[in-house]
Amino acid sequence: MLRRAALGARENRQPKLFGVRGFEVLSDRRFRIRLTQPFAPFLMTLASAFCYIIPREAVDYYGPNFTKHPVGTGPFMFEEFGADFLKLKRNPRYWQKDMHGNTLPYLDEITLYFSRSATEQLAALQRGEILEISRFSSDIRQQVLLHDTLAPDYQERFRLFSTPSLSVQFCGMNCALPPFNDVRVRQAFSLALNRTELSKLVITPDEIQASKYAATRGLVPPALAAYDTTRDQIFTKPLRGDKAKSSNLLKLEVFNPDKARALLASAGYPDGKGFPTLPLYYDSTNTRNRRLAEFIQTSLKQHLNITIHLAPLSWSEHLAKCESGRVAFFLLGWVADYPEPENFLNLLYGKFVPADTSAISYPNMPRYRNPNFDALFEQALLTLNDSLRYRLYAETEALALNDAPLLLLVYDRDEKLLSKDVQGYALNAMDRRDLKYVWLNRASSSAAMQ
Repeated sequence: MLRRAALGARENRQPKLFGVRGFEVLSDRRFRIRLTQPFAPFLMTLASAFCYIIPREAVDYYGPNFTKHPVGTGPFMFEEFGADFLKLKRNPRYWQKDMHGNTLPYLDEITLYFSRSATEQLAALQRGEILEISRFSSDIRQQVLLHDTLAPDYQERFRLFSTPSLSVQFCGMNCALPPFNDVRVRQAFSLALNRTELSKLVITPDEIQASKYAATRGLVPPALAAYDTTRDQIFTKPLRGDKAKSSNLLKLEVFNPDKARALLASAGYPDGKGFPTLPLYYDSTNTRNRRLAEFIQTSLKQHLNITIHLAPLSWSEHLAKCESGRVAFFLLGWVADYPEPENFLNLLYGKFVPADTSAISYPNMPRYRNPNFDALFEQALLTLNDSLRYRLYAETEALALNDAPLLLLVYDRDEKLLSKDVQGYALNAMDRRDLKYVWLNRASSSAAMQ
């Protein structure tokens, strides 16, 4: 965002920016940013974690240990960071009150635990040692859920919270490397995947619910409801000056193995003959990734007679390979930094791709380039009217769906298992936890969460 919008930032593309003319401190409480041109998502980006303004005094005081002594103005303050927990305490100087004039937050402290096994998490919840399990594993899901509702043994003491999230999983297909430099191969891969069946495997066994999380609508998750409505309208109409392509836009996201085989044959690989054995790289630290990769492997073999070799890596190794451009086929995902379609379409902005093929390409790791996509995307970023901007985003996204640089898989959802003692807890698609209104229906005023 800074590179694209702040005055002077383009001239100083370093990890730390100094002397950016668009940054101006007006007083102890006022800071001004001047932009080179309109940037519609600007206010959204300011609300993201990457744009927090922090006191220089704290940075100077703590030096390299500043990350272990966070400073902010929220309802809770940092107190302690242990080997497997983070403890927050009530900020006595927090400014906000509730509608009745009571000082917020209600809780005195919150402890967040991590690095526990599924068995340990569930046991601690049942003993009352923790009050929430967030984004619980498939192991816990199998124990506590019956389809998509709590099993009878858990209904008396616990509640299930679930909401679609602003996240999507996909496979990148490196457009700069064979065989994915041929759009027909990418389209064939897309058509060979039954996303509803995949969603049933990794999200929910319920057919109707699974179809909602199958990534058939586009790169931007449907949890962005206002944009999703506009996208529906745009995708039923031809693109300006590109009617032939637009008539087939959505068909590329529908399971159609016959058409997939025809496309692969037209690319020179009838029944998969002559197609190279491809490694599919994925992050092995997430157990669900293995199931996603195996489903893709099986589907491509069954429908296209293509052999995929699974290549698990540590997260750091995996990300480095994907950014480097040395791999053709890789499993990744994206979770929104802020609720704006631009944050997802950024993944395919061609001007992020370096001219040097050996240089890192981030976030456009498929190295997808389409001047028409870039032009529409840039026009959208200049458009401050939400309705008009969403229409431009949708036309931009439609071009990418036709070119298929990403093999879209599933949208995600956030699930939380909470003790019924917890009150005032609200969910949102960004999973931003506003805990200042949370209170406990018992004597204790502290909360522990996983």
